[in-house]
Amino acid sequence: MSLKFNTLIILLEIILVTSCKKKDAFFVLTGTVNDVTFNTSLNNAQVDLYQVNAGSAEVKLVETALIGSDGKYSFRIKRDKIEKFILKIHKLNYFEIEKTIYFAELSVEKDNVYNFETKAKGWLRLNLNNLNPQPTDVLEYVRQQGKYGCTECCPNGVQLVYGANNSSTICVNDGNTVYEIFYKMQGQSVGTMVSINTVAFDTTDLTINY
Repeated sequence: MSLKFNTLIILLEIILVTSCKKKDAFFVLTGTVNDVTFNTSLNNAQVDLYQVNAGSAEVKLVETALIGSDGKYSFRIKRDKIEKFILKIHKLNYFEIEKTIYFAELSVEKDNVYNFETKAKGWLRLNLNNLNPQPTDVLEYVRQQGKYGCTECCPNGVQLVYGANNSSTICVNDGNTVYEIFYKMQGQSVGTMVSINTVAFDTTDLTINY
């Protein structure tokens, strides 16, 4: 058997081995999720891994895992022609985490580590009571401190309440943190600041009588 033929056989074997390695390559997605509210690992949270294939708009659920007491999660997924993965982490009464991971940022040579943090939810029940209503009354109030920009959050900016009023509004907040509101009657130069700590996993009442 000639040297050239032997060399060709070796090259073909290398190509076949390399091809098999690529074909059988896996991505490992792993990390830790921390509970910032209680400064501990977030256990018993559900992690859903979704996949979007290249050239497709379909979001497909690939696998679901439950986070253990150490706060860690891990997925081992076969390398395929995908555009991106989407990680969603959720637990009752905690803010959901969502992370998009694109194919280009993933490695088959090492673990792909994504660590996250979340907080427990607390709720503010804002009670507004006009004790001596007049048709021309306009109450202005605005959040000075508290969570904003989320689906369950109360609106940003100055809120106006007209005339007779006896109402309640629920606002989500980070648990065990302060929610603060500044309010005044429209036309007045002086207002009042009120605040309260919103207890994690519970609804805390803040009443403004005006």
